[in-house]
Amino acid sequence: MVNGLSAGDREERMPWVIAKAVGRGLALLVAYVVLGTLVSWVSFGFVAGDLWRGLGGIPAARAGGPGAVLVLLVFLLMPQTWVTLAYVLGLPALYFALGQKTALVAAASRVARGRSRRLSHWLARKSFPACEALARVPGAVSVRSATRALLDKLERSEPGESQSLATRWFSKKLARTLRIAEICSTAGFLEQTRSAPDAAQSALEDFIDARLVALTHGKRWTAFLLVAALTLIVTLLHPYWVGYVNPRI
Repeated sequence: MVNGLSAGDREERMPWVIAKAVGRGLALLVAYVVLGTLVSWVSFGFVAGDLWRGLGGIPAARAGGPGAVLVLLVFLLMPQTWVTLAYVLGLPALYFALGQKTALVAAASRVARGRSRRLSHWLARKSFPACEALARVPGAVSVRSATRALLDKLERSEPGESQSLATRWFSKKLARTLRIAEICSTAGFLEQTRSAPDAAQSALEDFIDARLVALTHGKRWTAFLLVAALTLIVTLLHPYWVGYVNPRI
């Protein structure tokens, strides 16, 4: 008993703790996307005038039909279009991708606060059955097949277990990020799984714990600030490069 809770009670509370932490992580993801999109679109506002100068009136665009289609094809081939898409869609998509990793770091840090070893034990317990199934497969196991088997196992709830969408997302995303499939696909670990499963599960738990410590020490806003700073620098320097994109200015 620790803090009035048995090991079984603490294990049962883990999904609730994870769901709460994932909520905080998703809030950070929303902040990433909203602030990143704002930075990208405001920056594009400073560039758009020079980027599209002299291209406002194209007679074929008013003709309709084939003329409009031709204009659309021309626009798709213009470098101005690709710069615009990079600002308007590409950068927000990049913030979304970076925000997912940051959301996971925030959620894992929250769950691991004071319970890092419990989180490692929980994830190892959920992952180890996939490793046992791989150990029964004859021949070598690739990292790709190990990843597929691991994610399939984490997608399914155990008998008597109610697994929320947040718990499934967290366990699968964390397993991918920690690269658990790497150890589950090694010949030595698979042999240990066959001959000494308890020791193998303990080794898996140690592997997860070591990588979890490194993950939770990551900086949450470093990637955002780096991309935002590069965007602002490129935007401020646009008088020097926009002429290569739009020769009309």
